[in-house]
Amino acid sequence: MISKAEVAKGLGLLAEAAGRRVSPQQTDAFHAIVGELFTPDTWRAAVLEVGRSAEWPTPAAFVKTLKPEATALDAVAVAAFDAVDRCRLYSPERGEYYAEPHIRRTLGDKAADAFQAAGGATAFQSSRDFDISRCRERFVRAWCALATGERLQLGDGGALELGDGS
Repeated sequence: MISKAEVAKGLGLLAEAAGRRVSPQQTDAFHAIVGELFTPDTWRAAVLEVGRSAEWPTPAAFVKTLKPEATALDAVAVAAFDAVDRCRLYSPERGEYYAEPHIRRTLGDKAADAFQAAGGATAFQSSRDFDISRCRERFVRAWCALATGERLQLGDGGALELGDGS
């Protein structure tokens, strides 16, 4: 859910404050351990929180900043994203493709709504060809918003965007 670059930026900020250096191997290790657990917003908050400690943080220190229900919900959302990603159809004319009605029938309304919020078939197909992380991030944000009752509104390009409830 967060990129290696986001992990590197957060660790770099902490390293600068502590007068330390962070190796690429450390960044890789942190990303492998915590990358799927955080959104960019929860990662920034975690960096600020663990930065208040006098000790150099371990991955566990970052994980402790997460609310247990948020961690569990994010894990469910990532699993739902993976299920949607596997919910492709195939035809000889089109090859593999995504169809919202098929996702809705197969996985339910929440998965289909989060699929649309992530940009729908166009975003998923182009993400398969390039970088899936932005699509996953948008899907997980939408899934979590739907699960917690946060309101979604239609934004530019037909994708659902997180609303402020007004």
